[in-house]
Amino acid sequence: MKKNICVMIIAVVLLGVLCTCSSGGDDLEIDFEETSLSGTLTIDCYFDYGMQFVADYFMKQHPDVTIEVVDHSRSSDAIYGNIAEYNTKIATELLSGSCKGIIDVGVMTKFKFAKSGLFCDLYDFMEQDPDFKKEDYFENIFEALEYKDQLFYLPNSAQVLTLRGNMDMLQEGMLPDYGVLTSDMVIEVYERVSPDFEDLHVFSTKASEIFEPTNRHLYLDTKTETAYFDTPEFIDYLALQKQYNTMPENNEPYLFEFYLTNMNSITEKNSMETIFDKDDGYSAPLLFGDRNGNVGFQTRNLLAIPASVDNKRLAWEFLKCYIGEKDLADFNSIYQISLMMPELPINKYNCLKYFDYEGIQAQNTKGEAVTNASDWVMDVISVIDHHEEQNGELLSAILEPYDQFLNGILTAEEAANQMQERATLFFGE
Repeated sequence: MKKNICVMIIAVVLLGVLCTCSSGGDDLEIDFEETSLSGTLTIDCYFDYGMQFVADYFMKQHPDVTIEVVDHSRSSDAIYGNIAEYNTKIATELLSGSCKGIIDVGVMTKFKFAKSGLFCDLYDFMEQDPDFKKEDYFENIFEALEYKDQLFYLPNSAQVLTLRGNMDMLQEGMLPDYGVLTSDMVIEVYERVSPDFEDLHVFSTKASEIFEPTNRHLYLDTKTETAYFDTPEFIDYLALQKQYNTMPENNEPYLFEFYLTNMNSITEKNSMETIFDKDDGYSAPLLFGDRNGNVGFQTRNLLAIPASVDNKRLAWEFLKCYIGEKDLADFNSIYQISLMMPELPINKYNCLKYFDYEGIQAQNTKGEAVTNASDWVMDVISVIDHHEEQNGELLSAILEPYDQFLNGILTAEEAANQMQERATLFFGE
């Protein structure tokens, strides 16, 4: 525990220095009159996730461009590499001004960098680029990632959690036919059903793995740098999570199956039909939202353009290619596409291309009938409200006492106080 606190303090000091070295405020002007692209670009990412496929795709379109994708997960013997080492390296290069390429900030504490002035505001590129059309994208994704009306990083796709209930256990009317299912609704349904089934669990995994990331933003607001862990509401919520934090063993039954809306579960028609097939004993998929009914999304990569990059036009053109519409004929297999675009595309035309086949009988979040996958997917993305952080020094610090509470080492009050103290320390209040 002491080691983690020390790492967090070092991160706070380093990021504090970053914030005092802001280079923000300068008007960014990019020349879009030059039609040919040339130069060398480096992309630092914590894990590739098909980034090399995008780079190869881009270099075929622009023969005078050379792109090197540096996958830092391969630099350590630890599985998926070492996040702390990656974050330290990128933060040091940002601070020194030696960061000359695109960087993946998906595993970093992004809000600290967002206010530092060390990233370019991507809205500046969008407004100046005559070929970029914001209406081709789900702009609510942009808005969810904003920091004080600026946009510093983007994914090419988003991942949303859906739940399906076991209809062999549920009675008619216990679940809505469409819309959003909240954690409180899940618990309410479980309490009604569980007396009739021995050793029944809520999920096929621990409830904390579903409830915690979905509701975290209600108690940790990184945009305003405010935490609410030491409130009675959160302490009660901790106790609730622990009460239902069991995991099925030896084929014990569970009430809800969960699906992450990614390419692996949707691009193949058989998989998509399985998700919507009520004859398999499960309900149609319902979006899983926070306690207020708001739906969040997760991302694997978030790409940013540092202010220190020399060839900003080239960096932006690659980023635009990364998030933009693509021709499926340019790729060898669905495997390449699913790695390059592993989740739900933020570009509307990619959604139509990837998921446009008939035969899906479903309802969107308004209860309207849809008969193809693309309509359902586009409706799902359109209701996204906020981004769910997955990594970073702050998250690692606050989840340590949370895990200790679940394991019986700390009480709910002790865990909540420690989480509040660590968040306050990180925010510098």
